[in-house]
Amino acid sequence: VGTPTASTDGATKGYVDGFLSSLHFTGAGKLIQPNPMPGLSPAAGGQSASGAGITFALPLWIDSNCTLAAIMCRVPMLEASSYMRLGIYSATYLPATDLSASTTTKLLDLGTVSGASAGNVRLAGTQALTPGPHLLVAAQPAAYTTVRWTRVNVTYAYLGFNSATNVPYTGWSVATDYSAGLPSSLPAMSLLAEGSTNGSMPFLGPEFT
Repeated sequence: VGTPTASTDGATKGYVDGFLSSLHFTGAGKLIQPNPMPGLSPAAGGQSASGAGITFALPLWIDSNCTLAAIMCRVPMLEASSYMRLGIYSATYLPATDLSASTTTKLLDLGTVSGASAGNVRLAGTQALTPGPHLLVAAQPAAYTTVRWTRVNVTYAYLGFNSATNVPYTGWSVATDYSAGLPSSLPAMSLLAEGSTNGSMPFLGPEFT
């Protein structure tokens, strides 16, 4: 039997063994999902308002069993000693209204990510996830005013639009400082419009394994 060249050709054991020996197998890889949901992405050149003393919740839908490995964000404007606390919650659903309409449960408080250096930042944390609605949460302390985080850009408005401004909602926010530790469940949080000047939603990118 000669070297196979057509889809209908057979192959000898020697040919198959030689092909397999040339393959290089690596360990388990990581699936990086750059966006929490289709239609939500980092705004090109968009910097969030400082959002001092505000906690944000960004919608996240998990469609299969997986494990969260990290949450990523970007700092376009640094501030010494600044940080955000990041976490992930499960939710009964993602309401296009006040978040109190959903029951939320903290799954993991990943700790804090520094805003003291400009560029991409990654905060590692391991949490098994099951299919359904979830929330990525960022809590910004009241003490900082200069630091900026790349904000969310909306191309598909899952949560609808602000009827007065026709600006899409990105998620929810509350003027409460949870930067010292995230609560076991989230309080009532109001819908937040894209590019809000009263603290814009920071973009959070989940990484899964």
